[in-house]
Amino acid sequence: MEVRKSHIINLLFLCSFPFFGLGKYAAQVLNFSFGQVFSVLPLILIILFYIADLLLSKQFRPKLKPTYLLALIFNVCCIISLYAGLRNGYPALNNISTLTLSLVITIIIHAPFILQFYNNDNPQFTLTDLLYWGLTIDIFLNIIGYAAGLRNPIHSIEGRLNFPFGQGFYSIANTLAIINLIIIGKWMRGIRGLGMKIFSILHFLLNLVLIMGVNSRLSILIFVLIIMLWMVRALYQHRLLFAISLFTIPLLLSFSELIYRILSTPLFSALLQRVSYKDIVAFNGRRNLWERGIEWFSTAGDGFLVGNGYHGYYYIGLINDLEEFWSKSAINLHMHSSALEFALSIGIVGLLPLMALLFLGLAHIRRMALNNHKDGALLGVIFYLTFIFQIDNFVYITNYGAFIFFTIIATALVQKSTVINHNLVHAPI
Repeated sequence: MEVRKSHIINLLFLCSFPFFGLGKYAAQVLNFSFGQVFSVLPLILIILFYIADLLLSKQFRPKLKPTYLLALIFNVCCIISLYAGLRNGYPALNNISTLTLSLVITIIIHAPFILQFYNNDNPQFTLTDLLYWGLTIDIFLNIIGYAAGLRNPIHSIEGRLNFPFGQGFYSIANTLAIINLIIIGKWMRGIRGLGMKIFSILHFLLNLVLIMGVNSRLSILIFVLIIMLWMVRALYQHRLLFAISLFTIPLLLSFSELIYRILSTPLFSALLQRVSYKDIVAFNGRRNLWERGIEWFSTAGDGFLVGNGYHGYYYIGLINDLEEFWSKSAINLHMHSSALEFALSIGIVGLLPLMALLFLGLAHIRRMALNNHKDGALLGVIFYLTFIFQIDNFVYITNYGAFIFFTIIATALVQKSTVINHNLVHAPI
């Protein structure tokens, strides 16, 4: 059997999903820097393999589109923000952790490009399947860990499923929603074989049960919204939806009463099990955080252009007075919004390239969907990330959503004229 380089890269990338969760768990219960490095170990191996191949192979000429510079600018801005946080004395950072996080974010951004290099002319490769199985394996390991008595060391609420290998249990809810959106995308393009059709239905239903067990209202709300938009083909209006997504937080705050009425209907009330007027209208306390962030943004507050450094709100005391409300020190608080976190950390200079990348990704996956490409099944996923980006930390810097985000974005930034020698060795397997 012929062993191809792409087989090795794809296998390592598949392993990167469960490693990501396991590493984040190790970062909390063992050692922060060790856990962070462990979380991207398969991606490190991919990069080392690529460097060795680049030095040894004369036929390897990968090409990136000029828009790759957006990813590079964003990467540099994130690193600068980390070292700015270290210089400013952020208590959770030291020399080692700052270097580690800088390497991790760089690896998360760049390893997906290498995946695309090695599969550029491989008609059998689909990113959709790789994401589906990688995320599914990750959830399977979480179920095993939960059954073994492990729980998430970062975040927990009594009475709700708290899987161990995620950055807070909301991360697991988002992952489950993404898997189900992939399944819906695969249904729309047709799943071959009765066995796989039955399996996909059962898998979808199991994920729904787990999502309800985690009981993240915002994740469920965005998940249902994306399905509804997909059903009426509104997801193909990527420019309009991208523009609307920028105002997700103001819209939620403005229509909180309406959202309460919807969630208090018998269907949602039975599913969510915790529908109280005060809780929903305040979005479980997030309203205070979001309103502070909106006020900072609208008034071009401290660090508006270039940011205030990693967790920038901490240095300007934006939410320090909310410690008592959240029963947490300001160090452990966050904005519950990747967009606001980035804006406060890296400023508009760093945020705009990221938003441009998001728009390019939306346009690229939309074209794939219209052309009936298999990876068009990711249309629901990238729109889910677009909206959750505004109201959750899932897509912030080294979090799981950021890894998924850049894995999808890389498809839009790699030239399709890459020349590569795929064969590694010929041997009986």
